[in-house]
Amino acid sequence: FIFGCREDEDVVNTPPVVTDSTLTVALSGYIQKGPFINGTAITISELDSTLTTTGKNFTTQIADNKGSFSIKNLQLQSPYVQLQANGFYFDEVKGEKSIAQLTLFALSQVENVSSVNANLLSHMERTRVIYLMQEEAKTFAEAKIQAQQEILAVFNIAPDSVASSEQLDISQAGEGNAILLAISAVLQANNSVAELSELAANIMTDLREDGTLDSQTNKNKIREQATLLNLAQIRTNLEQRYETLGVTVSIPAFEQYIDSDGDGILNQNEDDNPDDFAFPPQTAVAIDTTVSSNTVKLTGLKEGGTANVRISNGSLVLNGKVVEDTLTQVKNGDQLQLRLKSSSVYADTVKASLAIGTVIRHFQVVTDDYIPDAFSFIAQKDVAVDSSYTSNAITVSGLPYPTPAKVANGILIKNGEEITGDSTSVVNGDVLAIQLPSSAEFDATTSATLDINGVNADFEIITDDYIPDTFAFESITNAKRYTAYSSDTITITGLPHPTPMGTVQVSYDGSWRKYIENAPENIVPLRIFINDIPHNVDDKLRLSEGDQIYLSAVSSQKGFDETITARLTINSIDFKFQITTESNPWQKKIDYPGSPWSGDDFTTLFASEGKIFAGGNYTGEYDDELGKEVFSQELYVFDNATNQWEVKTKLPSTTGSYRTPAFTLEKKAYIVINSELWKYDITENKWSKINSAPIKLYAATNIGSKGYFMGDGELWEYDVTINNWSKKASPPINSSTVFSSNGNLLVVLYQRYLGKGTVWEYTPQSDSWLQKSDIQEIQRMATTQVTGFVIKSIPYLVSDEELLMYNKKEDKWKSLDYPYPYNYDSASGLSTPTNGYLFTGKSWQEFTPPQE
Repeated sequence: FIFGCREDEDVVNTPPVVTDSTLTVALSGYIQKGPFINGTAITISELDSTLTTTGKNFTTQIADNKGSFSIKNLQLQSPYVQLQANGFYFDEVKGEKSIAQLTLFALSQVENVSSVNANLLSHMERTRVIYLMQEEAKTFAEAKIQAQQEILAVFNIAPDSVASSEQLDISQAGEGNAILLAISAVLQANNSVAELSELAANIMTDLREDGTLDSQTNKNKIREQATLLNLAQIRTNLEQRYETLGVTVSIPAFEQYIDSDGDGILNQNEDDNPDDFAFPPQTAVAIDTTVSSNTVKLTGLKEGGTANVRISNGSLVLNGKVVEDTLTQVKNGDQLQLRLKSSSVYADTVKASLAIGTVIRHFQVVTDDYIPDAFSFIAQKDVAVDSSYTSNAITVSGLPYPTPAKVANGILIKNGEEITGDSTSVVNGDVLAIQLPSSAEFDATTSATLDINGVNADFEIITDDYIPDTFAFESITNAKRYTAYSSDTITITGLPHPTPMGTVQVSYDGSWRKYIENAPENIVPLRIFINDIPHNVDDKLRLSEGDQIYLSAVSSQKGFDETITARLTINSIDFKFQITTESNPWQKKIDYPGSPWSGDDFTTLFASEGKIFAGGNYTGEYDDELGKEVFSQELYVFDNATNQWEVKTKLPSTTGSYRTPAFTLEKKAYIVINSELWKYDITENKWSKINSAPIKLYAATNIGSKGYFMGDGELWEYDVTINNWSKKASPPINSSTVFSSNGNLLVVLYQRYLGKGTVWEYTPQSDSWLQKSDIQEIQRMATTQVTGFVIKSIPYLVSDEELLMYNKKEDKWKSLDYPYPYNYDSASGLSTPTNGYLFTGKSWQEFTPPQE
């Protein structure tokens, strides 16, 4: 069984569970005078059939300020219970919480009801119900009905159609609920809690035995208190209380069950209600202003009669004069008007009430919200630093009355004039703007706020980042070392304001000064040109929209494949100009896998189709029988694409000399080994002996289909097509450095002690020698051993760490700034169509001519 509550509590009623003679009950309901307050203690006591307590009690408490409670799983042997509540309550007459606690009772038979509420009516009938059951043997239902009717009679209320007292609720519409609220208000009146308790107890005592109120004192007290009530205020008090609690209620029409004029007739039976009238509400009025309603003419009162009029929270203007009293009499034809002072708060409601009989009319005044129509300021971006800016103007609207306007962090401009201070009063039509200084920082926001009675808008200004639109300098690659280069020219865009002085800087990565150590006077490592005017790295610079700029920087002094980065920094953003020097033309290849060599040359070294063939190096052994040193027999081939050596075949002999001259023609190699001329077919990987050498030979090259060999001061020509040797004009010098260039032979001998190199050129067509210019520019040649190679018909000489290139047209040798990486005593060189190679020991280097 669940005691009922209002529908807005969403409580489901459940019948009691009966097990043998035990009832399992769940109770809920309301404690009301006005509504009792959260925390009120509740005791539920089991009663026997004579309404005597059995000693079994249950306790709970009110769970909110609406006066509601609930309790579950009550185990009862009897169906009768007594509910006792003790706590503070809301006084509906005074409109405030009680200052003392009030005790209320209610009796209920749990078999026959679905809810129980405790109130003044249930409280006052308790002693009479107990008497009727105990002394007159009435049933519980009979005693309840009789006791309730007798109490209603005390207040001149007919008992018909009133529900049981514990079912009534003052927050809901309905006749019974209205009667309960009327009785509650009359008993409360202006009484304290103690005076209320005493009056209720006196009435209960008077009614206990005979059911009638005999005390004239109590009758007079009830009549007097009824005439003092401000019915309109009571209704307002309750509506505001429940609104504060967030509960939607319908206060019943309690006014008609009160005898407001003390004539013994309830208001509902009086004929002193006037014809209907109304005071329309007034909205959007000024604060703290006296406002008068419309004037109404009173009609409809009984003929010749008068009526009491009661005013709450305002003044009555009767026939043009202000009535100071809150209670006065009126008659037909009177002119009535209400007057009150509006609230001092924006968008607040003040209400005056006028009651004549049971007719209650309100005059409601609502102050304006003093809130203007929404407004906004447009943010300004990319403004200059340390400058003053004014917002767009806004026109005030939506304000019927002057209203304070305040600006924070800026200057308010009203109708074109600066306002001293941070606030002023504004009305509709005023034109407002904000003046604001920009930040001293880049890309920083400052803001000011205009506030008009809670409606506000920010004016923001954001300084420019002082960074131009993105651009990039084109990088330079394959640059000569220690050479000045200029970047491409850039036109600056995206700078709405000239950059502050010092925001623009140029620098090298790291310490740029290391690049000018021992620099020639005409070399400036780094400069920026702005509109063709040069500036150095220490200059204070600024840039503007449209400026044309480029950088001039010097590449690395010594390094190959080394990148120097010049930076143009504009407000912490770097724009890079990079110069990367050319790659080192000398590249070390994988070590030769055969026996290391020493002395002047390989035993066998030739090139074909871009591949290198080498073999026959001295093993360190000596053949006593032959009287010669023993050489390795393996012939290795190097594949440049894979950077790997592999054994290709065997040499036809393991003995020989350090010099085994060779040349290649049409995928065949021609090699002199031990005074024998051998042909090696590279495609078939086969050796064949084809002729004998006329003398000991040590240098060879070819021009077309003819090979040229030098040895012992003689020049021999071998014609491949006819397999024939022929002696040619003897060379003026005896040298092991022989080049084939542009159809002629070039012979070079460096004369160490003379400090120069002698160069002779042989022309096959005339079988003659011609002396060329000596090599005198190079003073660091430290050995008589020079070697070299020919790439694209251009001879190159290497001696120690020096590299020389021959210009046939000018007949000059030029020193190149690409020194050989090793210092050596002896080396061997050879060429492929695109590269030169130099062998020293087991190591060897590939030379690729740099691009000019």
